[in-house]
Order: sequence, then C-alpha cells, then structure tokens
Amino acid sequence: MRDLFRISLRYGLIGSALIIIMFMVFYFSGENPLQELQMFDLFIIPIFIFFGLKEYRDRYNGHLLQYWQGMTAGSIVYLTIGFVTALFMYVFIQFDTDLISEHVAIMLKGLEDTQTKIVEEMGADSYIESYEKVKATTASDVILDSLVKKIIIGFLITSVASVVLKRKQLPITKK
Repeated sequence: MRDLFRISLRYGLIGSALIIIMFMVFYFSGENPLQELQMFDLFIIPIFIFFGLKEYRDRYNGHLLQYWQGMTAGSIVYLTIGFVTALFMYVFIQFDTDLISEHVAIMLKGLEDTQTKIVEEMGADSYIESYEKVKATTASDVILDSLVKKIIIGFLITSVASVVLKRKQLPITKK
C-alpha cells in the first residue's frame, strides 16, 4: 500500500510540474496560460494516470492490479495534479492580476464572434445571460473550473485505465 501511494504521488507531482512548466512557457511567450492550458490537461492527465498504474502493477505488485488499486492510485494522481496546479494558479494570479482580465476578454471576444449563432439557436436572453456570467468571472471561478475539469477528466480516465490494466492472480488448479 505504501508503494501504491508513493508511486501515485510521484506521478501526480511530475504531472503537476509539467503543467506548471507549460503554464510558464505560455505566460512568457505572451499567450494567456489560463486559456491555452485547457486542452493540455486532456493529454497530461491520462498519460500520467496510465503510466503510474502500469508502473505500480508491473514493478511493485507482481504484474497484478486489482480494480480498487487502480482507482486508488489514479485518484491520487489526478487529485495531486489538480490541487497542486490549482494552488500554483492561485499564487501566480495573486502576482499578475491582469491574467484574469485578459482571460475574460478572450472569452467575451469568443462570445461576440459567435453572437449571431448563439442568438439563432438559443435566443437573445441566453446570449445576454452568458455574456454577463463571463463578464463576472473571478479568479476563484477560473481556478475552481480548472480543478473540477481535472477531477472529472481524471476520474473518467482512471475508471477506464483501471479496467484495462486490471489483472488478477489466476487460481491454482490441482492436477
């Protein structure tokens, strides 16, 4: 059980470090990292969950993985990634408060660009409501949204990876 926790935490911290590095790369290249990292999570989280489970199964658990072990390890990985990156974003946003206003401006521009389509499909009231919600976005909204998305992605991927990598010890048959 100790190896399960240790391996999962290591993969979670490495995944967090990679997301933080990409955050900084986007930030220093002039892009808004809050906007750009949303798609990056779809690649990082599954990779680290899968390889974390695989390493535990193959190196530390005798090529066996039960479903509960996979779910436990995967949960530790994605929760670590989610909470460490959320904490980093919170601290970083305290130093650069313009990130949120830039993020909101980008989202408002996207809404304005698709205004006619939204009004046609869902009505003017829906567009106005969406516009006001986006306009009122705060730092805690962005951080919480990022955390919840990481948790949802992680849970779904962990469920699948736990089933795919699951192996049980075969019963001993008498001859």
